Amino acid sequence: MKTIINIKKIVLKKLLFLLLLFAGIAYAQPPINTPTVLIGCDDNFDGIAVFPLGSKIPEILGSLNL
Repeated sequence: MKTIINIKKIVLKKLLFLLLLFAGIAYAQPPINTPTVLIGCDDNFDGIAVFPLGSKIPEILGSLNL
């Protein structure tokens, strides 16, 4: 009886390990790059500057596709 319980424990531990391993692979996050600093100039001194954020998308995503 003890050997059956031990075998069940071993099988359950292996199944739990595989479950955690595949869950980690399925939910792994891709690396996201940190963009360089945006520098803007307020031309008319109204406190507002326009930044072209679309130009930073390739820099942030790198080789990832949208």
